[in-house]
Amino acid sequence: MEVAAELTPAAVRALVAAATGPEGRVVRRLPAASERLVCRTLDANRNALRYRPRLSASASQIRKVVIELSNRMPTQGHRKILSQVRAFGLNVGLRQVRRIRRKHGLQGEAPKAGVRRRGRTTSTHVGVATRPNQVWPGTS
Repeated sequence: MEVAAELTPAAVRALVAAATGPEGRVVRRLPAASERLVCRTLDANRNALRYRPRLSASASQIRKVVIELSNRMPTQGHRKILSQVRAFGLNVGLRQVRRIRRKHGLQGEAPKAGVRRRGRTTSTHVGVATRPNQVWPGTS
């Protein structure tokens, strides 16, 4: 009989946490037992213990977070905003972030095409030769 098949993953996590205690081992009476042994006894997958469920957020909460992050980091694109939203633990997709940003006019401005502007020099010795063959015709 599989015990874990009848339990939800959250229940299995709670059982293993209770059995292993805060030190990661089963209570004092069984010092040699480990998380691996408890999972094997329960027929539970150890990966289920590592799983952290994401918050199921409402659309308004996601919209608020995306708008706030976009205003705080105006030069960032939708991918960077998406990773920041996911860092909060919200389950959101790339297209949803793009849709929200487009609807609220939060798209970053693309750089303009054209001639590259170069800085002007502050040197007073522009085009003055300090040694032979330093200034060639057309370079001054």
